[in-house]
Amino acid sequence: MGRENIKTGIITSKNPSKKILLLIKDLLYIMPHSIFFKKKINKLRDIISYLKMHKYTNFLFIKEEKKGSIFIWQIQIQIKITVIYKIIYFIPKKNILNNCSRSCHSPEIIFKNFKGNLGKSLCFLLKSLFSDYPNFKGRQTFSFFFRRNLIFFRFHRYIFSSSSNDVKLQEIGPRFTLHFYKIFKNIPKIFFGE
Repeated sequence: MGRENIKTGIITSKNPSKKILLLIKDLLYIMPHSIFFKKKINKLRDIISYLKMHKYTNFLFIKEEKKGSIFIWQIQIQIKITVIYKIIYFIPKKNILNNCSRSCHSPEIIFKNFKGNLGKSLCFLLKSLFSDYPNFKGRQTFSFFFRRNLIFFRFHRYIFSSSSNDVKLQEIGPRFTLHFYKIFKNIPKIFFGE
């Protein structure tokens, strides 16, 4: 089954910080099929009902703890699996030196070192956020590398030399590292009670 109809809702806790809003801006940039729902205006259970009714595949709940730690809850709506990541490193697109803009083409997605049951599960869940029909004309690639419960993400464009013998990478951004925190079946009840 293809993932041509990927739709992701992004939700935050109330009164998100500037750091979270910057993260959301970059997530919307790499996932243009996503929509940001302001929780201040909508109740969480109403947003989830809307996402289910309109056949969204995922929603990301972004929460900032009191000490400044940021967690992303990815809920895969179709198969009812939840995974929690902690962001341990984030460089916004605007802060990446000599970055370039993305094109409208869907990037190729590269997963490296996602082994064992956990690695395969995380790979499947991350893939569910993106289209599986890359357009190679754009020469863009998302790279995910998994090591010791850390997931490293980069977004590049590859550039061929005039002789076509060499290839260079130019970073598009953003750049972040996620720490895998927890995975469990079903959608947590906390999302249905306010």
